[in-house]
Amino acid sequence: MAKQVESIIVGIDVSKAELEVFRSDTGENLSISNNQKAIHRLLDSLGQNAQIAIEPTGSYHLPLLGEALQREIPIYLISGEQLNHYRGAVGNRAKTDAADAQLLARFLEREGKDLRPVKPRTVEEKRMWQLLRRRACVVQARTAMMQSLKELDDSGREAKQALDALQRFIDLLERRAIEMARSLGWQEDLARAQSVPGVGKLSALAMVLIFRQGPFSKADAFIAFLGLDVRVRDSGKKVGQRRLTKKGDPEVRRLLFLAGRNARIHTERFRNYFERLTARGMHNIAADMAVGRKLARIVFSLLKNQRTYEPDLA
Repeated sequence: MAKQVESIIVGIDVSKAELEVFRSDTGENLSISNNQKAIHRLLDSLGQNAQIAIEPTGSYHLPLLGEALQREIPIYLISGEQLNHYRGAVGNRAKTDAADAQLLARFLEREGKDLRPVKPRTVEEKRMWQLLRRRACVVQARTAMMQSLKELDDSGREAKQALDALQRFIDLLERRAIEMARSLGWQEDLARAQSVPGVGKLSALAMVLIFRQGPFSKADAFIAFLGLDVRVRDSGKKVGQRRLTKKGDPEVRRLLFLAGRNARIHTERFRNYFERLTARGMHNIAADMAVGRKLARIVFSLLKNQRTYEPDLA
């Protein structure tokens, strides 16, 4: 019987210039340059029998992430918030690059069964995410400009021209993303998502994109990936405040909030649900977000079962 080779657990703290690496097989830290050549040498030394945990930092982790995915080495993204809580839980006082690399490896070794490795995205999926995020940035810029120009009385025509130009660019980015999704043959999934009241083109595209990042075994996993699951903190007879975990993409949550608000304004079923939530003391914004979460659950069911929305069955 062949002896099972134990996996090498690797924690890597990422900065602009360097990668601080901790390997479980040697129990030592080493620092390497954050460039393609050094990354190749590191991954060559690990081989296929490795698992890597990193903390995402802007764009500095992307070369390492891309190379690991290309080699089909499982790689896990651990957020800074997760790592900070874990550091406190295990009683680590040190906050250095070397200590963080070791902590990342420990986190993966102990909690790995509950983590999901990064799934590679296709070129088209990466492009669509870029378009959605760029669109979000332009929407924010247009909103900020609109608010800042409200008090100016003598710039009406010029302000309108600038805002109209930004809106045309927003529409262009949206069209490109939708066209790319259709070129991939996603029309039926987009139609299923858009059959749900309140769900528009952009929110449908965002949910289809995330659904295809699965597999998600059930709706709860899909909701958690969106960052719409609720953090519960109760103790004894004390009932703590409920908050969203907000672990997912903030732009997707914004789109679902807008979808939820649209659904409760125009659809009696979701308006009744909204009113029940506010009657229990929930703020309007939180209630709209709860409606958006309900829409996401319905969309997940439709995509998983390849069905179209039917109000009586939903």
